[in-house]
Amino acid sequence: MPVAFDSFAGGHENAYAGPFDVSSASLVTGDNVFAVEVHQSDATSSDIVFGAELRAIRTVTPPPTGPTTTNTLVAIDDKQMWRYENSGADLGTTWKDKTFNDSSWPQGAALLALESSATSEPIRTTLKRQNSAGVGIMTDYFRTHFTFTGDPATTKLNIRHLVDDGFVLYLNGTEVYRFGIAAGPVTSTTAATSHEGRNIYEGPFDIPATALVAGDNVLAAEVHQTDAGSSDIVFGLELKAVTSGAPPTAGLKFTRANRAASNLNLEWTGTGTLQSADAVTGPWTDVANAKSPFTATLSGPAKFYRLKQ
Repeated sequence: MPVAFDSFAGGHENAYAGPFDVSSASLVTGDNVFAVEVHQSDATSSDIVFGAELRAIRTVTPPPTGPTTTNTLVAIDDKQMWRYENSGADLGTTWKDKTFNDSSWPQGAALLALESSATSEPIRTTLKRQNSAGVGIMTDYFRTHFTFTGDPATTKLNIRHLVDDGFVLYLNGTEVYRFGIAAGPVTSTTAATSHEGRNIYEGPFDIPATALVAGDNVLAAEVHQTDAGSSDIVFGLELKAVTSGAPPTAGLKFTRANRAASNLNLEWTGTGTLQSADAVTGPWTDVANAKSPFTATLSGPAKFYRLKQ
């Protein structure tokens, strides 16, 4: 209804009102103009207030995702072997690199530990707490290989662990996680915060997958104690890969089939091949270069069409 410049509004004192939905039919990409005319209840009104907030709510349909699969890459069991260094030596920094030669290290399955109390996983490899000179060990080192056959770009990684006291984890030489270790450089004498991680799994925790590669990978961990007098050590770690599949494709089906004069119009969704036959029992042949929408001229004997996946 038209509004004249001398039209009067009903009485209203300023207070937030709304939100109210307004039509977006006139909205355009780029520059827009928002115009308002404010009316008083009468010409003798003593005040005027104007303020308006405009918000755009955009509905976004997320892209479809395919099914996800979860695979255990490193398990806490009697089959997953870890190379370990339990001598109390300071190994510097190269020990965590993928190319480091750990063939001289002993190996064993997790839990790798020395613990007098009950653990939620069996201790399959027993460690020591003093070096050959009887000095307490602050840091122990662990390495294991695993093979990844998926696509790193569509994969997320997560871990669970049983650790006493703290540790830093590396994937192919890149740090991906630390627990109970303060931020900053780490040496063999770095102390962990006190933590008894023998009987309660911690995690799962997501870790970066940017260092993951197809094929052989190396997971390395350095486990630190609160001090050299610590009487126990526990280490066990589980690594899982969650891989997203390809988005599902639209179902292959006809969405329209109608006759217009002497033409047959066909439309379909999905990826497939249009085939035709002179009889419903075949033989069927591919229609060359047929794409939806497709128009066929109706002439001669009957013709049948179908879609082949």
